[in-house]
Amino acid sequence: MPRLELPFGAHAGEVLPLTVRELAARFMTAGNDKRIRAWSLKNYELQATLQGHAEAVTTLALDGNFLFSGSEDGTVRLWDMHSYMPLGELHVHEAAVEGLLVVPETGYLATC
Repeated sequence: MPRLELPFGAHAGEVLPLTVRELAARFMTAGNDKRIRAWSLKNYELQATLQGHAEAVTTLALDGNFLFSGSEDGTVRLWDMHSYMPLGELHVHEAAVEGLLVVPETGYLATC
């Protein structure tokens, strides 16, 4: 049964996407403040804040130790989750990126 363990303010505004990396014992949140935050699953402490998008971050996808983030600015950013450093940026859409999917069999990234 799901239960509420600890309510806390992850962002100043809305939290839009949330994704979990259980093997690394962390979860990521993002929202209208244009930031992505990495949190510990063990103690809910903030591990890192990732910045770079010009608009709200609307979607997240994990693949191994890489995080993909999509934004209302039409870009997808790639982040290294060991160093929390940006690795690249793709200008893929004229409008907001609303969904990301890493295809497990090929490693391809699909955006919409």
